[in-house]
Amino acid sequence: MIFFKFFPTLFEPIAILMFLGLAGCFFLRKKNIPVKFFYYWFALIIIMIIWRVGIQAESSRYWAILIIPGILFCSVFCFFDFWPKRFSIILVCSIAVATLGKTIHFNYNSKMIINAANAIIAYQIPKQSSIIIEGGNSVGERLSYYSEVPAIIQDSGSNAVRQTILSLRGLYDTCFLVFSNTVNQESLYDPIIKEFNAELIYEQFHDNRQKRKLFVYKIIVPPPPEQRTDMIPFFVNGDFEEVVFKSNKKIEFPRLWDFVIAGNSTGECIPIYNDVISGKTSVKITNSGLPLTLYPETRNKVEEDGFIVFCIKQGKGTRLALREAVYKNNLEFISIRENELISILINTDDLHQFQIPVYKNNYRPEEVIRFYWIIQSPDGIIIDDIGFCPALSTEQNAEQ
Repeated sequence: MIFFKFFPTLFEPIAILMFLGLAGCFFLRKKNIPVKFFYYWFALIIIMIIWRVGIQAESSRYWAILIIPGILFCSVFCFFDFWPKRFSIILVCSIAVATLGKTIHFNYNSKMIINAANAIIAYQIPKQSSIIIEGGNSVGERLSYYSEVPAIIQDSGSNAVRQTILSLRGLYDTCFLVFSNTVNQESLYDPIIKEFNAELIYEQFHDNRQKRKLFVYKIIVPPPPEQRTDMIPFFVNGDFEEVVFKSNKKIEFPRLWDFVIAGNSTGECIPIYNDVISGKTSVKITNSGLPLTLYPETRNKVEEDGFIVFCIKQGKGTRLALREAVYKNNLEFISIRENELISILINTDDLHQFQIPVYKNNYRPEEVIRFYWIIQSPDGIIIDDIGFCPALSTEQNAEQ
C-alpha cells in the first residue's frame, strides 16, 4: 500500500493484477507450484483487509507487507500462457522501474512531523498545560503522538479555530496552532495570528516540490472571563430541574431534552441529585465508543449578540464539541447549514463555565437554530446551567 500510495495512477492496474493473479494461482497454477504456498498469501491479504476495516489502521506502514504478495501475484499472472510473453516482460519491467524510482527518490522534508513535534516540546512552558489545535491538515494526531501533547482537530474554518482558542480560557495556558498553507498565499489564520500575537516557532516544506509549508504557532491563551449568571430565557429547562420519565420505561430524563448515541456504542444521559453543579439536578453523561449527541427538542432564534453558556464538572479526558444546525424556519426538518463552534479536550475535573460567543449578524431574521453538544466521555461528565447571556457593552467593544 505504500507503493500504491505514492503512485496513485498505478494503483488500479496493479491492484487488479494482484487479485486476478491471486485467482489465477488457484485455477491456472502450474503443477510444480505447491497450492499451500498461495493459501498462505491469500490468508495474509484477508487478515490485513479485516485489520484495516475493523481496527482502521491509519498508517500505511501496517500495509507494507502487502507489497510482497502484490508483486508476487502480478508476476505470476503476467506469465500465464494466454497472452504474449513480450507483453508480460514489459509489464513486469515497468513495475520494477516504478518501484526502483520510488526507492531512490528521497524526500528531504520527510522528518517534518518529528521536527515540528520537537519544536512544540522545546517551546512548552514547564508546569503549564498545553494543547495542539490542528487547522485541518491531518497531522494533529501524529504531532500529538511524538510530542505527547493532546491535540484537537478543528477543520471548520478560522472562525471555529478562534472560538476554540477562546474556549480554552481557564483550562489551558498555551496552545499550538498547526496548519498548512501554500507558499506566497495569504492564510485564513492570519487574523488569528495577529489577534493573539502568536509566535512562529516552526515552519517547513511538505516535500521537495516546496509548494506547501507546515506552520506551527505558539499562542498564550488569554485569562478566563468572569463567570456569568445573568442568563435570559433561551433553552427550555436548560438547568435540568424538570425531569420526566422517558417513554414507558422508568428512566428519568430532563424534560424537552434528548440524546442520540452513534453506531453500536453504549451510553447514558441521566439526571443526578448528588454532587450537582447547581440547583437540585444536573445531568451526567457517560458513553464509550462513538460520541453521544445531547440536544434540546426546541429551536431558538439569536436576536442579539451574546454567549452560549454551560457548566461542566468531573469531565477530565472528555472530548466535547458544540455545534449549530440552522433551519430556514421552524417548519423545516432539514437544516440548511451546520457549523462547529468549538471542539475541545477537557483536562480538569473542576467546575468550569464555557462562554461561546454567537452573533446576530450570522443569521437571517427568519432562521432558527438548534445548538447541540457532541460528547465522548468514557469516565463521565456532569453538565448543567445551559443558557444564553447577552453581550455586555465592554465585550461588544472588545470584539469590535
